[in-house]
Amino acid sequence: MRFLITGDVFLEEVIGEAVTIDAIPGESFAVHQPHLSAYELDPLWVVTHVETGMRVGGGESAAAALAAARNNCAERTPEEIAQALASARQRRALANATKPMRPATKRNPNSVLG
Repeated sequence: MRFLITGDVFLEEVIGEAVTIDAIPGESFAVHQPHLSAYELDPLWVVTHVETGMRVGGGESAAAALAAARNNCAERTPEEIAQALASARQRRALANATKPMRPATKRNPNSVLG
């Protein structure tokens, strides 16, 4: 699936695979490679809330990122999850109103996403 996440300057398109997180039923998540990896310690894979682009976990593999995301969400109360989603929705609404889409660039031939 293709979806947008909020970058520092632009809305960034990423391609991911839909996953579920039992602690947050009814919400859509996807596991994907980060749109940017500026730091050596950034995870190779992340799990993101599709509607808002909020990152909920990361790891060295898609499976590790999903396990971390499920663990992170299971450790939160329903109130904490609701507050985090509400805040992320506000940030995303502001980004949608103020940030342009990243201009099309040449795809990286070394990327597993194409």
